[in-house]
Amino acid sequence: MYDRSIELGKSWKEAMLKIPLSLPIALLSGVTLVGLTCLTLFHLKLNLYNQTTFESAKRTFKGFEWPAFETESKCKNLRYSIEVPKPK
Repeated sequence: MYDRSIELGKSWKEAMLKIPLSLPIALLSGVTLVGLTCLTLFHLKLNLYNQTTFESAKRTFKGFEWPAFETESKCKNLRYSIEVPKPK
């Protein structure tokens, strides 16, 4: 059964003493999580603007008033990037 008398700080200290690699693993997991979050947000941005990574990096449609493949709404861009239209 769970003993509620153990303090939180004491239990962390005991865990670090029993498993010395737990802190580096936790730090590496945190860095990885931040990196994956950034990558996910970048791809969400690409889907919202209906762009490829090349178009985003080279700013292909920078001089145009309206990019070639962008629809009138961000929701439609996202929907069109997720849905696959059935051929007729």
